[in-house]
Amino acid sequence: MYDLDVVLDLNVDVYPVSAGDKLSVCIASTINLDGKSMPVGDPGQQVYDTSVGKRATLADSYDYVAFGKVFKYKDAAKDGKVKAEVYASFGGLLMQMSGDPKQLDELDVDQSVYLLIRKV
Repeated sequence: MYDLDVVLDLNVDVYPVSAGDKLSVCIASTINLDGKSMPVGDPGQQVYDTSVGKRATLADSYDYVAFGKVFKYKDAAKDGKVKAEVYASFGGLLMQMSGDPKQLDELDVDQSVYLLIRKV
């Protein structure tokens, strides 16, 4: 388990949540269970994989899935501790994660990521 602070802009009309709901949140670079990257077209362009609906993926274990991109990474000092802040956009819905830089060091600017959420 990670000790991270997450601020997430979520469309509650699409995925309703209420104060007090407990959520499991996953950030993944792929939804393929074998860990292989999703197919890519031209540099920087993700292409739709038509086989996703025909095979098991990580998305099958979650209620809400969004695809986005990391647009900012910065180191910050907070309460005398070094923290990293990572910002991502999912179709205009924004997320900020802050915490130990070691927990966030695999996220890079311009990296495509999946946001997966389920209620626990």
